[in-house]
Amino acid sequence: MKPEKTHPPQDVCSYYSCEKRTGLYTCKHCGKKFCSEHLIPKRVTGSFPIEASAAKDWRRKDGHPCSYYTAHLEQSQRYYSPHTKHFERRKRTNMKENLAIVVAILVLVALVSYGVYASRDYISGSSQTSPSQTKYVYWNGATIIGGDGHTITLHDNSNAKNPTWSELLSFLQTDTTDQIPYSYGSFVCADYAETLYNNAEKAGIRAAYVCMELSSGSHSANAFMTTDRGLVFIDDTGQTDSSGYDKQVIIVVGGQYAPTALFSSVQFLSIGTVDSYEITW
Repeated sequence: MKPEKTHPPQDVCSYYSCEKRTGLYTCKHCGKKFCSEHLIPKRVTGSFPIEASAAKDWRRKDGHPCSYYTAHLEQSQRYYSPHTKHFERRKRTNMKENLAIVVAILVLVALVSYGVYASRDYISGSSQTSPSQTKYVYWNGATIIGGDGHTITLHDNSNAKNPTWSELLSFLQTDTTDQIPYSYGSFVCADYAETLYNNAEKAGIRAAYVCMELSSGSHSANAFMTTDRGLVFIDDTGQTDSSGYDKQVIIVVGGQYAPTALFSSVQFLSIGTVDSYEITW
């Protein structure tokens, strides 16, 4: 007959050689009761390498060997092994690095987007915007300046297109550049050509700036490449009394510069012979 297994009574210290019955406490790992001398759990032989501190703990005479405590330590050691700790630290580092890269990309995209939209001009009569580029006009090795001394500045609309002759006439009829009073000290032919150029580009019409040398002196006008009539030259230089006129002119080297009013019967005399000219698109 096999002997029956006996368990220490619950009111006796569970340590195999201790018979104390008073001052008993429960081990939080295995749930058994022990006296104060044997309450603290200690490691038993496990599958993990026993370090010096573990061996010292194992050889202590107080406390009690606790398999539950040992299993807890084995699990903790596997989870927090040096390799695992390094992996966790590296994982956190990678997350930080990835986050920094994402933030940098978002900032770059925001800056590029801001730069694109900040450089756009509103097209007349529409809420749509179009990218614009700024440029200057050069003639005979020098930049063209306006009547007040400012540098003539042209704003290109990348979405501007060559108009039909009818579209160009419609634009000129609504544009008021020619109504600006002529003033030798503040607003001259260079300013009229600059204003008409920029207004046309804003309206989606591709324009050109024309510099020329006449027998009577330097002059500026505009050019448009219409889709049905080809290249046409427009002179919007006004009068001192604001009674300006939209004028078409034929520019040929050696020919007379004699504008013709587009929307009026007013006639203009030639202001000189065309010696040379240059078109800036």
